[in-house]
Amino acid sequence: NDEEESLMDKIKGFFSGSKSEVVNTVESNAMQILDTELQKPIEPLPQDVFDELCEAAPPGLKSLNCDPSAPEYRLLQLQDELARLKWLNEQLNADVDITPAGKDSEALSQVVGSKVKPITEQATGITFDAKLDDELNLYLVGAGVRKKAMINLYGVAMYSQPSVLEMLSPHQRENPEARNALSSAARTFDSSSSHTSFVVEMAFKADAKTISQAIANSVARRYSGPEADVDVLEELIFDGVQSKGGQATRGMKFRFDCSQEGVSVCVDGDAQGEVLSDGLGAAFVDVFMDENAVSAQLVHNCLDTWCGSGIQEEKDNIKAKLSQAEKKKDDLTIPKESTPEPEPASNARQIQEEKNALVESKALSLKEKATGVSF
Repeated sequence: NDEEESLMDKIKGFFSGSKSEVVNTVESNAMQILDTELQKPIEPLPQDVFDELCEAAPPGLKSLNCDPSAPEYRLLQLQDELARLKWLNEQLNADVDITPAGKDSEALSQVVGSKVKPITEQATGITFDAKLDDELNLYLVGAGVRKKAMINLYGVAMYSQPSVLEMLSPHQRENPEARNALSSAARTFDSSSSHTSFVVEMAFKADAKTISQAIANSVARRYSGPEADVDVLEELIFDGVQSKGGQATRGMKFRFDCSQEGVSVCVDGDAQGEVLSDGLGAAFVDVFMDENAVSAQLVHNCLDTWCGSGIQEEKDNIKAKLSQAEKKKDDLTIPKESTPEPEPASNARQIQEEKNALVESKALSLKEKATGVSF
């Protein structure tokens, strides 16, 4: 019955066939069966059955139990196989099979992640984190200051996705094309760089109306869409500051996420809303990146940090290593000779066959005396 089903019968379905099994066909529940079986104690046979089997059974039919070390040896074999299967499974799961595009993205993220560092803006002393902690995968490109009549109003940092940083890598800092490439990449929202974000931290006190109007007016001069869109943006900034007491004091943080869909506003960690309008996101980027950018220091710091950074070369090296690791993973197979061979019968069936053989070895022909008939 099912309770008497042997260990090897249980896993036979996972290792059947004449050819080698590829590693990724090793099912976790097959390994669980092995693990469960290894925890079960071996129940010895009754002594009388043990003696009969081991002393009288014909050669080749002796049970493993006849040799006191045989069960322990078999368990060690299974234990070794279990450890090996678990190791192979870990190797399989360690390297995720990805498409060429995914491999390129993974390599680029590794390189950028190893190079990006927090930046302390010199004029204000404000430090900006190396990466924004969210799903947009945004890295610090550079930081600068917004001045007004020699007053440092706020520090500002731009965050973009890795492709923007890679784009700057081959450019020389002194080449005018580098700035054009930076501006274009930051405002061109596509599949490789869907968002550009700006974090503004106040260095000088301003009321809600002053700061919201200043930012909105800068966007309006660069935006060709409806004026109402800019009015909504100003209102979101104003309401955010009002909710914090009406004053944008030193240390207050604004975050503006720009995309093809528009601009979202966050004040001191609280989301205020989003203005959905095609072109508004690009106009906001232009406030800090075009030829009349409100913070020349931000543009210069972006170029100083990433031009000639060697991202492309390092990315290609990592891609080559990923390809080698993937090839090694594909070559990992369970050799045919290492695949456990199914036992010919369950333990119960084997014991019954041994008993039958014992009986046959002792049985004799009989002749009935009264009739003379032989049996």
